[in-house]
Amino acid sequence: MEYLKKGVMGFVFGIGFSLAVVLVLFIANRVLERNLETAEIAEPSQEDVVVMPQKKNWASEFSIEDKGMTFSSFGPEFMATLTNNSEKNATWVFVKTDLFNEAGDFIYQCESSENQLAPGTSRNIKIRCNLSGHPSAREIGDAISSHKTFVGDVH
Repeated sequence: MEYLKKGVMGFVFGIGFSLAVVLVLFIANRVLERNLETAEIAEPSQEDVVVMPQKKNWASEFSIEDKGMTFSSFGPEFMATLTNNSEKNATWVFVKTDLFNEAGDFIYQCESSENQLAPGTSRNIKIRCNLSGHPSAREIGDAISSHKTFVGDVH
């Protein structure tokens, strides 16, 4: 009988605590709603507006001379000569090679990056398509009919 009394008392205290929490949340919600209704929305001033400079993608100032394709145990590899025709030092150059089948349909994209390419300099590069573990690696390798290598982005 003692356990039943303690259980009922615990239940009553739990109900009382729950009602107190609900009451506090209800009052807090009302106060916040009232504050939001009376709040003024300030229009940004000219000093508040920050204009970010446009970042020019200067990938067009790079040229790539395609040197052909070979195969390794990982998949196709594409050799090319990358030239920085700009007057800026490139810290990162992201190079991509799109692969196409006989019908000219896109089938896969390979990516590579080169760092620190000075203005007016060239570098021989290799774009590796790591197809190891790819479920259709063999089909992709067999389907390649043509490819296009290009500079995707420069930083």
